Amino acid sequence: ISFQRSDKPIESLHLMWFAGMGDLADEQEYAEGLLAYLDKAFAGWDSERYVRGAGMWSEKNDDPRFSEELGEAWIVEALRRGQYRKATAFFAAAQDIYLRENPDYPMRFVNSPFIGGLESFRSAHSVESLGKVKQAEDLIRGSDPRIFLLDDLIVTLLDQKKMSTVDDLVSQLVVPMDLSAVSLDIILGMLETYLDVGRWYPEKADYFRRFRAVIEDKIFPGLKVLENGIYLADGARVDLGISVKAGSLLQRVGRSEDNEALSALGRSMVLSALTHADDLGFLPRNLQPVAESRVPAGEHIPPESIYAYLAEWPYMPAERPLYPFLDPGVWMWSAAELHGFTAESGGYRMSLAFPPGETHYFMIQGIAAPLSVRFQDTELEAVEDLLNASAGWLWSEEFQSLSLKLQQESETAELLIDFPL
Repeated sequence: ISFQRSDKPIESLHLMWFAGMGDLADEQEYAEGLLAYLDKAFAGWDSERYVRGAGMWSEKNDDPRFSEELGEAWIVEALRRGQYRKATAFFAAAQDIYLRENPDYPMRFVNSPFIGGLESFRSAHSVESLGKVKQAEDLIRGSDPRIFLLDDLIVTLLDQKKMSTVDDLVSQLVVPMDLSAVSLDIILGMLETYLDVGRWYPEKADYFRRFRAVIEDKIFPGLKVLENGIYLADGARVDLGISVKAGSLLQRVGRSEDNEALSALGRSMVLSALTHADDLGFLPRNLQPVAESRVPAGEHIPPESIYAYLAEWPYMPAERPLYPFLDPGVWMWSAAELHGFTAESGGYRMSLAFPPGETHYFMIQGIAAPLSVRFQDTELEAVEDLLNASAGWLWSEEFQSLSLKLQQESETAELLIDFPL
């Protein structure tokens, strides 16, 4: 038994106990540990796992496969390491090779902000979003908490203008839901939804705030402190993928609440899981109890499948709602960061951040036809073929979308879209 004195009100005895252990990871330790892991993963993406001539990458104890998720992680990490042009050219070629041999592969074109193909992304995204909305509505009608396993749930409902579906979600699931009878993967989905609502739809945040309690009621009681780290367990089972996701979400909550102890706990959970990586960044899926330690067993987790929860570098392709600047249904698809948005008389002014000297693609959906487009004080030309143009814009009347190819000269640059008065 230990006793500690606190000069502040105690909000969480669990967190106070973990913080009192005194060896949670600080930001420098986390950055160093994360970089060491990503060095391993990058080596595999960049060369060691690639199957030449096939457009595929090797798996741990499995057949090689093509993976858009791998391409995304590789290109983002290459951008951080100054190897963006090599990675984009290489992955675009691998994608072409694979599609020639597998023309029916269900490509999502998630790397289109890097290698082009915005029109193909838009078509695939339209089908995917309609399917996700229908699935969400079916789950809500059945009061099925598995709805919180759907990726980007709030973003999809906002961008498809399904505000009434969000209201149904609140009344049918969020308010009456019994949090004690929910599985761990759904618990993490609920916490992620809570964070996304706060970011994208803050006027509904109060309804979802009860999901914040799952940290104290479900996550903290499931944490296991072992000789080699801190893990989130589901009974006797430790799934390292779930531990990484939980650690990442605790960091997000910690940053949003300015709670360093919670952030440090999340950092420590992620680093604990990453210590089990092999030379190419694969993690064992499960850790089985043996005496007081844990040893790998069974299925493995490829590094690309957890990269989104690890990336400290901001330039990940993402669908970003432009609500509340504009009405629901207007959104952007880009790897650039939006640092500012102003709806002015006759147009929009957007501040976009991306590493200087590099080219990227950008799409804004749900707007009127533009009169002109300026980027970095230079008027862009309307073009028919973005892929082979050095820069320019392309308007689709059918989809009400504007696609652009941009050459970034400075880290932050102004994009001005003017409309006819």
